[in-house]
Amino acid sequence: MLEFAAIGLSALDQVQRIALFLQIVDAVALAHAVGVLHKDIKPANILIESVNQRLHVRIADFGSARLLDLGQLESLGITRLGMTLTDDTDSISGTPHYLAPELFSGSVATV
Repeated sequence: MLEFAAIGLSALDQVQRIALFLQIVDAVALAHAVGVLHKDIKPANILIESVNQRLHVRIADFGSARLLDLGQLESLGITRLGMTLTDDTDSISGTPHYLAPELFSGSVATV
């Protein structure tokens, strides 16, 4: 996203920028729908690809993500690939400017 912002974002009009933003929101909502909390959404973790002159968003770096509901992933046939933390403890990991505000008050991160 950072490289795209410097080069390609200025070429988009307001409607196109909003459409791109809505793709990001949808991607985060889909992760939440399967029980995954990313915990580090920031421009560097937003990948943008142009396919047939259409922009497609991908969310990257789920390294500090939290699995909210193991059963949800299993019911969808999605393997955990090492994501095994399901307890209510949260470490403050991620980029400080992009952390969920509730983490700063000592609470658990939520969707």
